[in-house]
Amino acid sequence: MTFPTMSLRPMIFGLAALMAGGAATSAAACPDWRMTGAPLSYTADDLWVPQSTGVVAGGNVSISSCPGVPGNGYVITQPDFDLSFTDNSAQRDLELRVQGTCDTILLVNDANGQWHFDDDSGGEFNPRLRLLAAPAGSYDIWVGTYGPSTCQSTLTLETFGGTYAPGGSAPAPDMPSHDTGAQYPAAPGNMTDYRTQVGQTLTFTADVYWLVCADICIPEEGVLTLTLPIVSP
Repeated sequence: MTFPTMSLRPMIFGLAALMAGGAATSAAACPDWRMTGAPLSYTADDLWVPQSTGVVAGGNVSISSCPGVPGNGYVITQPDFDLSFTDNSAQRDLELRVQGTCDTILLVNDANGQWHFDDDSGGEFNPRLRLLAAPAGSYDIWVGTYGPSTCQSTLTLETFGGTYAPGGSAPAPDMPSHDTGAQYPAAPGNMTDYRTQVGQTLTFTADVYWLVCADICIPEEGVLTLTLPIVSP
């Protein structure tokens, strides 16, 4: 299951400065996105090909006792990874998943300061989170365990979807000019001019544009032609 909650990063430093000593000591025992994890840096297109990193899952911090942090399980205080996620103008989804040798969990504080937690969405006691149209920015990632024991695991990052194919650029449709020199028939209200041409045909032609979408959207174009007979009223 996924449990999103909000954490407003810009406010935390000011609030921390006003805390009493006892409260500050308690907060130090909880996941702290202000601390530094192992750096990872990818663009959205880089992650179109999955990127994996080994990590020891788990820690001595029980997140169930941490105010504002969702889920249950054990992590370390500092993030395992600091992900710099850049250039997502295509608005691709960012997926984070873990394959471990024990029951693992994922905890993420995203670029907007929002917490995300998952336990078993990846199957076989492994977590998976997919953040839709993930904003560019800094992501703090904890790979934890459901129980207090640690284990070896692998974190994989991958992007999906988007408004255009990897390596491309935002589509700017090449619209046809209004002044093409083409000769068009009279407007429908004046079609009486064609009553003397019964038995002949009229051909209508239009340039059409569309998107073919699955995991990505690919622009296509073509010419649509419609031929109709002229009949007597």
